[in-house]
Amino acid sequence: MALYVDPRLRRKWSDRFVAGVDSSDGVPSGDEQAVVVYDRHLNREAAVCHGRWDLEKAWCPFIRMLSMFFGDCFVNPERNNQGVLLVKYLVNSGVPLYIQEKMGSSLDEFSSEFGWYTTIQAKSQAEAHLVTALNQLGKGFFLYYEPLLNQLMTYARQSTGVGKAAPGCLDDIVTALLLTLQMELQAPLMIDPKRRSQMQEKEVWDRSRRGTGPTDGTTFMGA
Repeated sequence: MALYVDPRLRRKWSDRFVAGVDSSDGVPSGDEQAVVVYDRHLNREAAVCHGRWDLEKAWCPFIRMLSMFFGDCFVNPERNNQGVLLVKYLVNSGVPLYIQEKMGSSLDEFSSEFGWYTTIQAKSQAEAHLVTALNQLGKGFFLYYEPLLNQLMTYARQSTGVGKAAPGCLDDIVTALLLTLQMELQAPLMIDPKRRSQMQEKEVWDRSRRGTGPTDGTTFMGA
């Protein structure tokens, strides 16, 4: 695993990290599994891991531990095929997950499911967001992991209208990045702890001015 940002040293904002996960069955001849953790404060990858492991015994527990390591970061797992097993594992483990809304039987009815189910339309929208981010490379958005950059270089739009790796190449890390950026769109806003403290103090002050503050004799500076 490539680790670029150690959350034990750098955690300054809450809800700072998000992750996207592309799963596979882990067989030697199959696709790789990949996860990209994104630092929303530094606008860059915080960690990248890819390879082939036993899906149930190794990959699922690893993703749970990775989320915990990055402060219970929000995770967006692809739920196509083998990804369903990971989604169920993470739901049962209490990991905060991406919620993909789907239109129900009427305009006022929505059903929500955890994780990202990749359709042509959904992937096309995610790729549009990725293109927007890549246009900001070096201007507020940064990628350093060489295998990810290599996969981006061989990732091309197909006749179906969505991207795919060139023949003989892999695109699993790119898929994980797509999922990560989708999670970043949905994740709660980051708030500097100092700013959060100031907001709470102001709320207490405003409540006291409206006569809805504490009634236990607490006084406020400047009252």
